[in-house]
Order: sequence, then C-alpha cells, then structure tokens
Amino acid sequence: MDRYFALLGLREDATKEQVKAAYGQRLAKYKSADYADDPAYVDRKITELNQAYAKAYERALDGSASKSAISSVPELVSSNGTVQNQHSTAEERRRQQYRVQKEAVYEKKRQAMEDAELHPLQRLSQDIREKLDRDEGEAETQGDRESSMPDLSVFRKKAVQFRDHVKQDVQEYRSEERAYAAEAEAQAAQQSPLTGNGAQPNRESSSASMGNLKAILGVLLTLAVFLFTMCDSNDEFVYEDLDGEDVIYEDSDYQTSDWDIVQMAEEATSSIWNLEFSDTAEIVKSDNEALQKAADLFAKRYTGFTSMDALCSHLYGTVGPFPAMQGSELVMQVEEVLRYYHFPQLEEVSGYINPFTDHVIDSQREYLRYLNRYYREELS
Repeated sequence: MDRYFALLGLREDATKEQVKAAYGQRLAKYKSADYADDPAYVDRKITELNQAYAKAYERALDGSASKSAISSVPELVSSNGTVQNQHSTAEERRRQQYRVQKEAVYEKKRQAMEDAELHPLQRLSQDIREKLDRDEGEAETQGDRESSMPDLSVFRKKAVQFRDHVKQDVQEYRSEERAYAAEAEAQAAQQSPLTGNGAQPNRESSSASMGNLKAILGVLLTLAVFLFTMCDSNDEFVYEDLDGEDVIYEDSDYQTSDWDIVQMAEEATSSIWNLEFSDTAEIVKSDNEALQKAADLFAKRYTGFTSMDALCSHLYGTVGPFPAMQGSELVMQVEEVLRYYHFPQLEEVSGYINPFTDHVIDSQREYLRYLNRYYREELS
C-alpha cells in the first residue's frame, strides 16, 4: 500500500474528497489539547501529514473517474457460472499473501522474545504474577471457608499499637539505664575507697534488677512482633513514607476505580521493563514548574482529577493511611500517588530510555512524561 495513503488511513483507490476529509480529521487530532504537552512531536506529525496530503491528493481519483474506473474493470465468468472481478480476485490474493507474511514475522518475533533471557525485574514481575495467580486459585478452592474468616483488621491495629508502645518503653528504659550508670559512676568517683567497696553490693543488686527488667521488656517486644506478624495477611500493601514509618494499604482502602488504575499501572510497568537501558544515568531534580505540569496531566489522564493537588486532597480524605495532603510538597505528592496505585518509584525505573522523547528517565518529570505519553498512545 502507498505510504502516503496509509498515513491518512485510506486505501489507494480513495477519492480526492476522501483524502481531504481524512486530512482534516488527523490535523484536528494533533491540534487538540491531548498533544499540547509535546509541541515538537506535533510539528513533526503535522509535517508528515502535510506531505502525505499533497502526494495522496495528487494521486487520488476524482469521484466520477473512480466510478468509471471501477465499472471498466473486466469481468470473468467462472466454470460454475459465478461472475468474478479479475481485479478484486488479484487484490484479495495479494492481501492474503501479505497477511500470511505478517503472521510469520510476528510469530518469529514472539518466539524470539520467549527464547530470550528475561531481565531480572521482568523475572521478578513474572514470579509475583504467578504467586498472585496461585493465591487466587487457592482462595477459590476454599469456598465458604474463606468467607467465614473473622475480620482481623481491628486486632491488627491493636497489635501495631502494642508493638509501638513496647518499643517506646524499651527506648525509655535504655535512656534511664544510661542515666543511672552515669550517676553511679559519678558517685563512685566522689566516695573514698572504703565507702566505695561498701557501695558495691548495692550497685550489683541494682544491676541485677535492671537486667530482669530488660529481659521482661525483651519478651514483650518479641510478643508484639509475633502478634503483628500473625495478623499480617495478603490483603494489604505495606510501604514506608518519607519519615520511615510504615504505610499500610488494605483492600478496603481501594475503590473500584482505583483497581482500574492499578491495572493500568501494571501494564505501564511491564512496558518499562522492555525499554532500552543506560548504565550512566543519574537521578536529577526536576524543574518545579515543569514537574507540576506533568503531574497535573498524570492526575487528569489516569484518575480524572483536574490536578495532583485535587487528587491528593481526595485520597487524604478517603484513604486513612495516605500521608500526602493538599498543599504538601509536590515531590512527596507524586511519590505517594505512584506508590498508592502500585507504580514503580523513580529509583526503580531510572536509567530506562523514554522512547517517545529519546531521553533517559532520570527525574520525576521525565518519568511522568513517559507515563502520560504511554496512556495517550496505549491506554486511551
């Protein structure tokens, strides 16, 4: 097929009117707001479109010429009396051969991809998917038994509080022990050698008592960790926020629309692992204005919210553990939104080359540019 007609989405027997209509539709597409974030890409596509329009219009048929050309095609009568169009038969045979050749090429590429060694991150992703499939299969076989399981969410929160309380007690005990030891050494230095020997039994007795207290607190801390681990289940996602504290997302924190975004995140993540990689990439800080623009576009395309600030305000008000609120630092908002919807963090994808811009993903802005373009080209 002629490449100029193909760029306009037309067959070679298209009329001039059809060429004009196709050109107008594609020109309106590239001038829409969906492509406003990449003017260089738009200029390149419009240049190609103009060239295709000029060549296709020159070669296209007039409406009357097209009809006469079609009517003048010779017809043949087959042995069983069926009328055939010689041109149509040859065209169909050529298309059939083309489809067979394309299928052979695709099958060869697919076989090569299956035989190729997987990237470590691809292998990890595949292992996780297999584990999730196994867990889902086991859950289906359990039937009614799973539905009768008690809700441990309240008990789990109590276990977390108990664990934190014991940690705090241990820290206070250690601080008091250090203060006591310093005070005892100061008193011993002020006393005479005789009185110092007399005070030694009391110090030993106090040390023994503190040792018993230390053992008790150790047992309590072990019990707290055990209870927290016992309550852990597969229906939650544990992360650390910017302060190093655990952020736990449970299934109940996600709405139906959130799971749709999680599915899109899995597709985008799989596409990243197939990109080219550069070993020399280093993470750099994004320009705040450019990052804000990319973040707002991400929120609009993936979630339907007008801005990243509006999205964080919604999640902060509806999802209990979500830490980023309206007005928080933009870098924190982006990291927490990506984490909530199961997108990889920048540290995991830095070094991969964005095929839409030919730039290395080395900043939050470039990472969001890839996700935004991937949504437009593959998910919209």
